[in-house]
Amino acid sequence: MNKIITLLLLCPVLVLGQEKYQIQGRINDIPDGSKIYLATVVDGKYQNTDSALVKGGKFQLNGKVEHPQSALLVLNRQDAPSANNRDSYTFYLENSKMKLEANGSIKNASLTGSASDAAMRQLERELRPLTNNIIAIQNRYTKDDPLEIRQRAGDTVRQTVAQIKQLRWDFAEQHLNDYIGLETYYLHVLDSKFDPVVAEPLYHRFSKSLKESALGQQAYAKIEAAKRRQTGVAATDFTQTKLEGGTFKLSDLKGKYVLVDFWASWCGPCRAENPHLVQAYATLKDKNFEIVGVSLDQNKEAWAHAVETDKLPWIHVSDLKGWKSDLVSLYDIQSVPQNFLVNPQGVIVAKNLRGEQLTELISSHLK
Repeated sequence: MNKIITLLLLCPVLVLGQEKYQIQGRINDIPDGSKIYLATVVDGKYQNTDSALVKGGKFQLNGKVEHPQSALLVLNRQDAPSANNRDSYTFYLENSKMKLEANGSIKNASLTGSASDAAMRQLERELRPLTNNIIAIQNRYTKDDPLEIRQRAGDTVRQTVAQIKQLRWDFAEQHLNDYIGLETYYLHVLDSKFDPVVAEPLYHRFSKSLKESALGQQAYAKIEAAKRRQTGVAATDFTQTKLEGGTFKLSDLKGKYVLVDFWASWCGPCRAENPHLVQAYATLKDKNFEIVGVSLDQNKEAWAHAVETDKLPWIHVSDLKGWKSDLVSLYDIQSVPQNFLVNPQGVIVAKNLRGEQLTELISSHLK
C-alpha cells in the first residue's frame, strides 16, 4: 500500500520531469525522401527549428521547448513540383511524447500526446460557432440596411463577443497551473480594453512558477501599466520630443485639463476622429483646456504631414519608436486611437472619449 501511495505521489513529478519532446510521425502514401520541418515562433515569426527525412512513411523529431507553444509542421513532398509540394499542420508543441498520423497530406493529421494541443482544440471547437455567427452577421448586413436592423445586429455581435470573452476567461481559470491558461489570460483577458481591477485577482490565482515565468512577469507589468491609465489615479508624468523640437513634460500643463491622445498618421480611425478633436479644441481651448497628441509614428515626415493636412493646432509629441514607444509600455497602449483626460490636479478623470459628441463629453468633465 505504501508503495502505491509513493508512486501516486511521484506521478506529477514524473509528468513535469518530461524535459524533451518527441514527435513520432506516420504518413501513409508518402515517398521516401520527403522532408518534414518543425517551425516554432522566434522573434514573432515562424522559423524552422528542426527537420527530419520521411522513410517508410515514418519520421521522428526530438528536442526541447521552454514552455508549450504554437508550432507548425511543414511537409515537403519528394514527388510534387516545388510550387505545390508543401502542406502544413498547426499544433501546440510541449515536452511530451506525441504521435502524428496522416494520409498523404498532414493538413488533416491527427495528433495525440500533447495535453496543451488537446485543450486548445477543445476551446477552439467551443469558440468556432460564435466566431462564425459574428462573421455571418457582418456579411449579412450593410450600411444601407435600416438603422433599427443594424442596431439589433450590433447588439447581437456585442453579446456574442461577451460570450467569447467569458469562454476564454473560463478556460484561463480552469488552467491555472498550465502555461496555455496563462497565455490565454495574457492574450485575451488582458485585451486592449481590460479593467485591471477585474482582471488582476485572476492573475494572482496562477501558480507561483507561472507568475515567475517571463510571460507571467509580462502579464503583471501589463496590469500595472493599465492601472496607470485608470480613472481616479494620478497620471504618470512623461517626457517626449515635440514635433517642432525641444522637450515636453506632461507636468508642464498641470493646472489645466489635458486630453492625452494616442494616434498615428497611418491609423485610419485616428484620422477619422481628428475632425471631432479639432471641433472640441476650437470650442474649449479658452476654457483651461489643452490637447497633447502622442504619435506612434516612426517617420517624422509622415507625422508632420498628417498634422498639417488635418490642421491639428495643439501640442504634438513623439519619440518616433512606433509600437516600441516608451509611452506604449508606460500606459499599456495596445491600439489606437486611445485617449485619457487629466484634470488640473493631474488625475485621470475619463478615457477613450470620441465621436460626434466629443465636445460635450469633454465639457461634462470641465469645471
